Amino acid sequence: MEFQIAIVGTIGYFLWMVVGNVLYSAIIKFEWYGGDPRKRSFGNRMLSFYCCGVLIYSTICGSILELFFWIGPVGEILATTFSFVR
Repeated sequence: MEFQIAIVGTIGYFLWMVVGNVLYSAIIKFEWYGGDPRKRSFGNRMLSFYCCGVLIYSTICGSILELFFWIGPVGEILATTFSFVR
């Protein structure tokens, strides 16, 4: 049963990483290079910075969560690092 959960978690992780990161990258690319930079509002700038943060967060924390699926509980140092990054 645990192996099946790990497989489902891995498939979900790859779907989340590929689809999510591609969409966030597209938003960032559009906001940065899509139009006249003088016409970018403060909200658009904040959206692109938010997407950058989510892109980095999902890559780092998603990879650590994927380790949890396969190896189970990890040491205190890695768990503390994950909590700090999160």
